[in-house]
Amino acid sequence: MTEQPTPADLPVARIVPRRRVIWVWGVPLAAVVLVVAMLVQGVAQRGPLIDVSFVDGTGLEPGRTPVRYQGMTVGRVERVRLSPDLEHVVARIRLDPSAEGLARAGAAFWIVRADVGLQGVTGLDTLLSGPYIELAQGDGSRRRRFQGLERPPIASTAGLHVVLTAERVGPIGPGTGVTYRDVRVGTVDSVELAADSTGVEIGVRIHEPYTPIVRTGTRFWNTSGVGIDIGLLGGSIRAESLEAIISGGIALATPEGRALGEPARDGARFELAPEPRDAWLGWRPEIVLDAAIAEPKP
Repeated sequence: MTEQPTPADLPVARIVPRRRVIWVWGVPLAAVVLVVAMLVQGVAQRGPLIDVSFVDGTGLEPGRTPVRYQGMTVGRVERVRLSPDLEHVVARIRLDPSAEGLARAGAAFWIVRADVGLQGVTGLDTLLSGPYIELAQGDGSRRRRFQGLERPPIASTAGLHVVLTAERVGPIGPGTGVTYRDVRVGTVDSVELAADSTGVEIGVRIHEPYTPIVRTGTRFWNTSGVGIDIGLLGGSIRAESLEAIISGGIALATPEGRALGEPARDGARFELAPEPRDAWLGWRPEIVLDAAIAEPKP
């Protein structure tokens, strides 16, 4: 008789867990890691965002209007919005990483548009491409907010700065020439209303080496337009250059002898006469131009 096997004699089954196929999930995981790395790298390589406020934002287009520095595009307008007080237009600009150092205190921003006026034609290239923002470098600390200018800054501040006062300015504006004996010796930098609004103040810069010509006895007059003198024996027409007739101009004359006065200092104020007196046109002082403080010859 055959003996029945006991439970101890029966073979024991061993359960071996199946290995999970982990490599199947490795492909999408690697893709996610790669995308995140690319996003982080892209953010790290983006330049800074800055806000520039303008009084007039005509022509600024998000994603299109470029920012230029020395003829090169160094950024682009990303967004245009109104300021909280609704008085300005704020352009949010993304600068290129290489231009990050331009966002410093003292930097100047202004919009270049096509402008046809008495002073000439400017921004002609914007007729096809549209306006762009020009940037002039500052030298202060890093900043993220700036106030844009209404016109380009004065390229040079060297020379003698004086202020002319008048009741009206006529066609005179920034860039108008200042002449001495029909030779251009200076430029109008600014035209503003006086603090009490009773007149106009004209900022004039006399270029080197002509600064010794301007003395405390110097007289300035408006050369705009044409003067007509009519007498018993006929009439005469008095006119300056064609440029002065069209776009305005200022002339100056300095007296001789004791009336010459001392060399004018920065900030000196003079009255702008509407026309010259006959005596002014006859002044012929000899003034040395190559001396820091010129004195007339005896």
